[in-house]
Amino acid sequence: DPAFAFRHGLIREAAYAMLTESDRELGHRLAAGWLEQSGEHDPLVLADHFQRGAENQRAVRHFIRAAQAAYDGGNYPAILPICDRAVACGAQGEERGEIMLSIARKYAVSYEMKKVSTPAEEALRLLPEGSVPWFSAVALLSLAGAYTGNLASLLMALEAFQGYQGPIPASGPAGIAGHVLCGGLVHGGQREAADQLLERMEAAERDAERMDPVFSGYLCLMRTFCSLMELSDLGEALPNAERALHLFAEARDELAQSLAYYLKGWAQIAVGDFENGEQTCQHGLQHSRRLGFGWAEGTTTVFLGLAQIMRGQERTGIETL
Repeated sequence: DPAFAFRHGLIREAAYAMLTESDRELGHRLAAGWLEQSGEHDPLVLADHFQRGAENQRAVRHFIRAAQAAYDGGNYPAILPICDRAVACGAQGEERGEIMLSIARKYAVSYEMKKVSTPAEEALRLLPEGSVPWFSAVALLSLAGAYTGNLASLLMALEAFQGYQGPIPASGPAGIAGHVLCGGLVHGGQREAADQLLERMEAAERDAERMDPVFSGYLCLMRTFCSLMELSDLGEALPNAERALHLFAEARDELAQSLAYYLKGWAQIAVGDFENGEQTCQHGLQHSRRLGFGWAEGTTTVFLGLAQIMRGQERTGIETL
């Protein structure tokens, strides 16, 4: 189709300023409708036109898509301004829950864990129980609780997960929720409850119509973590971590790969392969820094330091405890 543009931005701004407020709103509504019908791919463009056209409810849906696109694309600084605009448009109910979920995700990947609980709790209340976004809220709330020592958040997430009696979807969000909660239970000495959770997740994988590599990857990480924390079946810890890394790479889930790198490095250190453990952690550190995934960067740095200490002791002949 033929396209037309203003010769200069100043001419466009002058023409725009000559419109009445009602004509501007009408123009933005018409533009939004035409762009939507024509297959515009940028949800932020559509949201902006609908908001300027006083179609706030339609704008919210596109703001939700825009926040998700920013998260998927690693453009984390853009998430909060987008969510603020959605809230200003009056997002309510499930839609507000999705916006709160995006806010909690942004704080989690930026390692601002103390800010995660409040939006994650609200998302948990507003999203439909058992839905994929609901499991994401469970995962974020449990992650925040575990890493800030907020037992109330951790227990809320655990009660929500255990209280849900429906089928667990074999999806990435359910996988990470199970992984984080299993880790919290093991840390708290509740191995029997952790094993029951793992069995429930394994049953969901068996019953799934098709395998989700991200879900299966998190199951592998759950097995790895349990082995490392209990210092049992260490021979299984490394193969499980390596399989998780392969599955996440297949799914192109780079955030999950960051978690698999540190657990693989930890598994290598646990069996005495300090040199490869150091190399794995170095690679994982570069990976998490590139993504801006602060939590994974911090955790991987700890295990990198441990590997370097152990290698130093090995070279000098100092006995390790």
